[in-house]
Amino acid sequence: MNYLLYFMIITMNNAIIAELEQLRDIYKISKEKFKEMAYVKAINIIKNYPIDITNIEEIKHLGIGTRILSKIQEYIETGKIHQLEEIKQKNDP
Repeated sequence: MNYLLYFMIITMNNAIIAELEQLRDIYKISKEKFKEMAYVKAINIIKNYPIDITNIEEIKHLGIGTRILSKIQEYIETGKIHQLEEIKQKNDP
C-alpha cells in the first residue's frame, strides 16, 4: 500500500470532518437541533467513507443534504467554508 496516498485520503476526509464538526457545534450551541443532526449524519457518513473525497458527486447518493454537500464541495475547491469563515470573523476579537 502506498502510505503517502493513505495519508492523503485520511487528511482530506478528516479536514472535511473538522470543518463540519465546527458547524455542527455552532448549531448545537444555537439549539438548532435539526441542523445539528444533519451535520452529525454527514460527519458519520464521511467517517465511514473509505476513499478520498474529491467531488461531491462521489458521495451525494449517500444521504447527505444538498446544503451540506455544497459546503463540502466549497471546502474541496477552496480549502474553506465561507459560512464558517464569516462566523469566525464575527467572533474574532
